[in-house]
Amino acid sequence: LDIVTDDRVQDLIAGGFDVAVRLGAPRDSGNVIKRLAVIAEPIVAAPRLAESLGETVHPSQLRGADWVRHALVSSGQTLTFVGPRGEKETVPLSLRAQANSGEGVRALLLSGVGIGALPEYMIADDLRRGALIRLCPQWEWKRVSLYAELSSGKRRPRRVQVFLEALKAACTEGTWQERTAAAS
Repeated sequence: LDIVTDDRVQDLIAGGFDVAVRLGAPRDSGNVIKRLAVIAEPIVAAPRLAESLGETVHPSQLRGADWVRHALVSSGQTLTFVGPRGEKETVPLSLRAQANSGEGVRALLLSGVGIGALPEYMIADDLRRGALIRLCPQWEWKRVSLYAELSSGKRRPRRVQVFLEALKAACTEGTWQERTAAAS
């Protein structure tokens, strides 16, 4: 098993990859796309920062706070959050830092640099351990789909099927979803 982690989209064939796991709507590539899960991106912060903000139940309370974001995903000056009844709240960003990978954003969040949003699976253990605190618990930045992308027409080795089955099981059995819900 050779895992390459890169938040930029790679060409499967040119890179010699059997499968890519991607967040967000896949571009029309002619490849085979399999939807694995839909994932929320909650608003989170390190405990000390969360404590300094006080109880936050609505994104409007976060105006003026320092934010961190993923440079390859968001580039605007605002973030729009979705509430429990589908209502939306747009918050102007006071951007303190950004990173070009999810792990980079996670590191910034864990160190207390600012508030941010990441997919639940990336921060489920951090939420469970209390290393990150969910702010505005009923609100999320967005929901994204997790996809497996496979090149079309290519005969797939058995290892690809085994990997996809394990990945699908991890997504549908609620491994990280249950832990995240328990931390909320």
